[in-house]
Amino acid sequence: MNPIILKICAIFTPSPLIGEIRKKAGSAVFSRNHYGPFIRKRVKGGNPKSTKQTTVRSSMSAFSKNWKVLSEANRLAWNAWASTHSLKNRLGQDMKYTGENWYIKLNRILATISGVAIAVPPSAEAVPPALVVTPSLAVVGGVSVILTVGGAQVAPAECIVYSSSGLSQGKYYNSNYRFIKHLSLINGANDITTAFTAVFGSVPATGAKIFLKLKSVDNTSGLEQQPQIVTAIAS
Repeated sequence: MNPIILKICAIFTPSPLIGEIRKKAGSAVFSRNHYGPFIRKRVKGGNPKSTKQTTVRSSMSAFSKNWKVLSEANRLAWNAWASTHSLKNRLGQDMKYTGENWYIKLNRILATISGVAIAVPPSAEAVPPALVVTPSLAVVGGVSVILTVGGAQVAPAECIVYSSSGLSQGKYYNSNYRFIKHLSLINGANDITTAFTAVFGSVPATGAKIFLKLKSVDNTSGLEQQPQIVTAIAS
């Protein structure tokens, strides 16, 4: 009889001095799942240098260089924007970005949706577009992937769609997504089969589960909503 091997991450109880830890520190990775906080050994990831990875890195490098040649007035405007805007980190805490961080972040989002780069920050009154209305997913094994929504997006809003590959239907959490496409959602069914197969090769077989992550984005400012997750098991 072959032995049964269980791989268990170390779990820990946060102390009064340290509530929670996330991300990497030395050779350890700190995270949390439905069992609670855990620590695992840090494993160096691969670097396949795919076309998409190379494009993203080149884009970030270009925007970093562009920051240096912006006018002083524009850089000061971005710094002022940064002083009044924050993001939530993995612990739900407010995290401050620099003006340069915001400039690169928003322009990278705009590049993802083929938008026009911006040299000045959004207006003080600008807010992210509304969430995608009642999204649902239907997958026919080996045939189609259809995203259905209960209301059309109104310009300048667009939706960035990320997806998992076909996973076990017993999974209820996924952290591995790949960019599929961006689109202006129409009310009702939105067929994303072609975009899905371009990334993953084919639609998963019956019984596999797919996770979709949706981000509603303003295509003039790069501001985005919190992601929405929908799942479906291929029929």
